[in-house]
Amino acid sequence: MRKIKWLVASIIFTLLFAPYVHSKVTVNTITSYVVNNQGILPNTNGAPHHPWSDVIGRSAFGEGYIIIFGLNLASDSASTNPQRLVSVSLTMQATNGFVVDSSVIIDRSGTILGVTGGVGTITIPAGRRPLLPPDDSGGHAGNDFFVAIRTSDNCIDGSSATFSIPSLGVTISPVLEGDATNAGATTPSIT
Repeated sequence: MRKIKWLVASIIFTLLFAPYVHSKVTVNTITSYVVNNQGILPNTNGAPHHPWSDVIGRSAFGEGYIIIFGLNLASDSASTNPQRLVSVSLTMQATNGFVVDSSVIIDRSGTILGVTGGVGTITIPAGRRPLLPPDDSGGHAGNDFFVAIRTSDNCIDGSSATFSIPSLGVTISPVLEGDATNAGATTPSIT
């Protein structure tokens, strides 16, 4: 009788958890979109932009954001345990006078998914967290999401900054065994 119980328990365990064994983030890379000594203009007052707290769902380009990183992500877990992009941690090393109004995560269409004032952890609200693409080929090839900044009109001419996404700075949920990670990335200087 004990052998039958163990056999039934092992079959149930296998049926419940076997589909998750090989499902995981398979692609996780970060690319800087900044060229060395790239100039950037203040963007908060030059056009009718919304305050940073009211930009989710809007066009990043229409709101004055400049892309600084591309994120290439893929997960083969869509049918068993879908993984979603949750947040990106962004840091800045700047000279005195370089002021960032806000930072955003956007999708390929340029729609703002998540925002934070200044620089820090950009979190996508739970109801807007996108599924990761199933692979990195065909229509899913290349960068799927982007990190962009909007500088302030208070930037001082000649100030500069570099931006970084640290190792493990891209948060995916749920975390699955074997998820690909990245070593992080840093932009060249923006002046």
